[in-house]
Amino acid sequence: MKNCSKLAVVVVIVAGCFCSADIEAAIVAQTGFNATTGINPSDYTDGATLDGKGAGEPGWTGNWTTAYPADYTASSATLVEGDLSMKITSPGTSTPTAVREFTDSTGVVYVDALYRATGALSGDGLIMYTGPNSAGHGNQNQNQGAATMVNLGPGTGGQMRVSDHTTGGSYYQWVNTGRTWTPNQWVRVTQEIHTQDDWYRVWVDRNLFDPSATDPLNFRSPSTFVDDFEFFLRPCGSTALHVDQLRVLTHNPLESMPVETGFEPSGGYVDGQTVAGKGLPEDGWTGNWVELTGGGSAIAQSAVARDGQLALKLQAPSSTEQILREYVDQEGAFTLEYDIMIDGPMGANLYTYSGPQSEPSNQAATMVSFYSDQSIRVGDGNGSGIRVDRDTGLDWVAGQWLHVRQQIQIPDQLFNVWIDGVKCVNPTNPLGYSFRRTTSFIDDIKFLMSSQGSDVAIYVDNISVSIPEPATLMLLSMGLPLVLLRSWRRIGGRAASGR
Repeated sequence: MKNCSKLAVVVVIVAGCFCSADIEAAIVAQTGFNATTGINPSDYTDGATLDGKGAGEPGWTGNWTTAYPADYTASSATLVEGDLSMKITSPGTSTPTAVREFTDSTGVVYVDALYRATGALSGDGLIMYTGPNSAGHGNQNQNQGAATMVNLGPGTGGQMRVSDHTTGGSYYQWVNTGRTWTPNQWVRVTQEIHTQDDWYRVWVDRNLFDPSATDPLNFRSPSTFVDDFEFFLRPCGSTALHVDQLRVLTHNPLESMPVETGFEPSGGYVDGQTVAGKGLPEDGWTGNWVELTGGGSAIAQSAVARDGQLALKLQAPSSTEQILREYVDQEGAFTLEYDIMIDGPMGANLYTYSGPQSEPSNQAATMVSFYSDQSIRVGDGNGSGIRVDRDTGLDWVAGQWLHVRQQIQIPDQLFNVWIDGVKCVNPTNPLGYSFRRTTSFIDDIKFLMSSQGSDVAIYVDNISVSIPEPATLMLLSMGLPLVLLRSWRRIGGRAASGR
């Protein structure tokens, strides 16, 4: 095993849970195994083989190649995000494999995936190889075999294992991480791979397994780059394995990093043109903007912006306009912020949502709404999709920017809201507002502008997602606003209502 002094290439195979609570950087390649209705365009079909599929997904240099194509299919039955997952079966005597190549990587790179086994695994269980030409995983030659091996071990709920080698290619030994996988539960594995020194270390469900900082796990075959991975499954009867949200990244998903957009030209936005389909390569987002209901317009424009060159302009003169964008899955405590301005009297309401798959609207976990009577209301839910819109006592003023900050606490299913630094107090719960729906993660933001019957416009700028420092989290949990940027007049006596 090697000394760890040099620059790393990091490959993360996120095998499980509802993905990261943290923020990742630029995406090298990704697939959610979504069909054409998903955020990531592709050619998967529910129930059909994955062999030869994957067209339209960014960052891959080839589509899926499988042995025994019937054993690798797209499935809508068990998934985490989007509309499909990969389903692996091995009912006979075959050992099905699937390989896919991504862009050659020698710097820092991550591969995210979600894994879930439905029952007992036989033989070696499921092995995930990463390397150059992983299809030749037994090859001992440099840059022709697998560099790393991670394993859902055999049994009905078995050890999560990793391989440790002598960089010869032929020999390795399984090393237990001390963590196990459980049938019908997602498990997450994170590898940090150093190609220049031929070593790696592994996290399982965010718990680091690293034999030694100076003597880590060694590659099976020496390699100067990685560009693919392979699944290998022994026959296991009726057990099925599901894989979802597979991504290759350039930043460790266990470390926080800002997710933001100011709708600037660097994100592909063009003054006067729609934002739909735009946004990548902005860090931390897993998809571009998607227009869900195109009854109006959602364009980037330079005439009105909080700062920078551009902002988002929404209009809905005759029917509803809805747009959505997904960011990296959050499962802990995080902050969602944006600037918003309404330029005149509204004939109907504006709703902002965040949740997992915020379309349809009742899937949203959090809601902040701007009503036509100029009230600002927060959706207080019961966890099952029903909510009451609670009046914050704060007012929006036409033509004035305001800053919205949500501190979202997923483990507690609660969130708090500040408008220009003034905390919105829930009269029924001093700890905050309850989620509209119960969820283990949040991954998107949506704006729904109801038909206005006029030419009123709404402007949005500076959307960001961040993970507060521990001291900040403590203050927020105590309900203390950090900054009072502007005082707002309070309006009492409004009845709570819902949409």
